[in-house]
Amino acid sequence: MTEAAEAKKDGRHERRKDTAGVKWDCERMRGGGMPMCGRYYLNGETVREIGELLALWNRRAGGKDCSNTGGETSGWEKERGLWKKRGREILKAAAETGRKAQMEAGEEFCPGRTAPVLVWNGEEFAVEEKRWGFSGREKNRLLFNARAETAMKKPSFRGCMEARRCLALASCFYEWNLAGERFTFTGPAGESLLLAGCYQAGEERDEFAILTVGADQTMLPVHERMPLIIEKSRAWEWLKDGRKTAGFLEGPFPEIEKKTEYEQLSFSFLQ
Repeated sequence: MTEAAEAKKDGRHERRKDTAGVKWDCERMRGGGMPMCGRYYLNGETVREIGELLALWNRRAGGKDCSNTGGETSGWEKERGLWKKRGREILKAAAETGRKAQMEAGEEFCPGRTAPVLVWNGEEFAVEEKRWGFSGREKNRLLFNARAETAMKKPSFRGCMEARRCLALASCFYEWNLAGERFTFTGPAGESLLLAGCYQAGEERDEFAILTVGADQTMLPVHERMPLIIEKSRAWEWLKDGRKTAGFLEGPFPEIEKKTEYEQLSFSFLQ
C-alpha cells in the first residue's frame, strides 16, 4: 500500500509532510483525525495592513498620542509612510532566506517553513523570521500547535507563554475535513488574521508554535479545533503585557468566515 493510500485509510492527509520531508507532530481529533492548523497564506495586502499596525503600536509604546489618525495635519498622518518601511522589513527578512520572490507573489506557510511573525523585543514591536514548529524529542518531528487550555502548564510551552508570545500574519488559513476537502477561513468580510503563538529564541532554536482553541460554529463542521485569533485592536497587548495572557486564552474569540477560494495578490505596492 502506498503512503498516500495509508494516509487516506487512517484519516491522515499527504499534507502532513512539508517540502523538506519534516514530520508534523500535531493535535488530532478524538479517535484519530486531521492535523490542526497546518497551513496558512500571506499576501501583499496583509503586509501593508500589518505595517501600519506596527507603526501605530510603536508610537503607542513610545508614549505618543495615536488617537488622531484621520486628520491630514496630524503627526500620525505625516508619518503614515512608515507602513511601507515596515512592509519592506518583512521582504528584507525574506530575501535573507531566499524567499523574497515567493513572498512578493503571495506565499503559503506550513510547519518546517520559516515565516514572518510579530514580536515585542523589549524595545519595540518588530517583524522577525522564525521556523514554524518546535523541535520535538524525535529527530525531524515538529510541535507546531499548542493547546491554549494547557500551554501555560506544559514545560514545552510555559516559559514561552510567559515571556515570548508572537503573532503569525495570515491573509487566510486552511483546514481539511476527514474527507480530505480543503476549506479556507478568513476574518469577517475577508479580513486578515493574527494567529496567536509563542516562540523560542536562540541560535539553534529560533522557532514558534501556533495556539489552538475549541472550534466555533463556523469551524466545527470541518474540525473540532481552530487557531487562537487575536483582535487587531488588542494584539499589541498580547505581545507586550503578560499579565493579560490568561484572559486572551479564555475568550471570547473573534469571528471567522469560511470560504472556498482565495485570491493571490502581489507585493507591487512595495516595489
